[in-house]
Amino acid sequence: MRILILSDANSSHTRKWVNSLIDEGIEILLFSLTKCDEKLYKNVEIINFGLLKNEINTEKNDSSKLKYFNAIPIIKKAIKNFKPDIVHAHFISSYGFLASLVNFHPLIISVWGNDIYAFPRKTFLHKQIIKFALRRADKIFSTSKTMAHETQKYTSKNIEFTPFGINLSTFKPETISEKDYFYIGAIKSIDKTYGTEYLIRAFKSVKNKLPQLKLKLLLVGQASKSDLEYYNYLLDLIEKLEISSDVILTGQVDYEKISYFHNLLDIGVYLSLQESFGVSALETSACEKPVIVSDIPAYCEIFENGKTGIIVPKMNYEVAANEIVKLIEDQNYRNKIGKNARKMVEDEYDWKQCVEKVINIYNKLIKK
Repeated sequence: MRILILSDANSSHTRKWVNSLIDEGIEILLFSLTKCDEKLYKNVEIINFGLLKNEINTEKNDSSKLKYFNAIPIIKKAIKNFKPDIVHAHFISSYGFLASLVNFHPLIISVWGNDIYAFPRKTFLHKQIIKFALRRADKIFSTSKTMAHETQKYTSKNIEFTPFGINLSTFKPETISEKDYFYIGAIKSIDKTYGTEYLIRAFKSVKNKLPQLKLKLLLVGQASKSDLEYYNYLLDLIEKLEISSDVILTGQVDYEKISYFHNLLDIGVYLSLQESFGVSALETSACEKPVIVSDIPAYCEIFENGKTGIIVPKMNYEVAANEIVKLIEDQNYRNKIGKNARKMVEDEYDWKQCVEKVINIYNKLIKK
């Protein structure tokens, strides 16, 4: 089986999909609009179109996306030479739209998040671009049922639910020796959409409620380059709340080190205002750590309140703080939630099963 994948080669999600498919004996050709470190991939040819990352991540100005059209002849040539059985495009507003213009079939388009939640709401033209791409797709994938429901606003086609699973051999409970602090935090990009401010305020409230404990707020992830003003606001907030010495900001870390930080956490707190799925919270859960999440649809789809996680109203950091205190004060409660969460991930979000499901769809599509 030969699959041409159109996706951002710098994304850890792309790398995970591509390398896993190669492990299953599938031949992959990867086309990316941006350059990447090819050493991160296993035995795969990568065609880099050569755009800079900031040329495709443009929220305020879409004019740079006109450069995408120059990629069409390159993709057509790749199809002619590689002779794929399927073209699979990830992220509909860029790679999905390009694939729809190339007009190769069978075509699969995967929606990721902002490409379906934000992009079609910008203007009438943006909405029509999404509708056009979906019309050309033979299959449409969504990593969550919530996002599939959103996608259904722009097409009458059936949406395949293909959850972005967790590698259970990578994300597993491990003991971190010599821990001097109780760690609360999130392994996630620092962004307004992800509610980082509310996590910081919740931590301050917990410090006030439990002044005798040695607590640390662990924020693992890169700040959003598109909103540095928000990041600077958070730095000022941390100083204003007088918790600078209690907050650890790691910046971006290598994906291979992510599981260490999940295990370093005692409680994961994910207070996002919007999510397409919730991979980070599931990775924490796979490490048998209890998580507190906001009551947005993506999290409510995954977690059962009081059993596999704690669900709190979004933007209500005081409620989140109270739930953190309950977990801190009751170790048995923490352990119970953590073990239930690990079992849930094993049963429903095992990465191997997710890859098998996609390959089965590939096979059926080729036969059809």
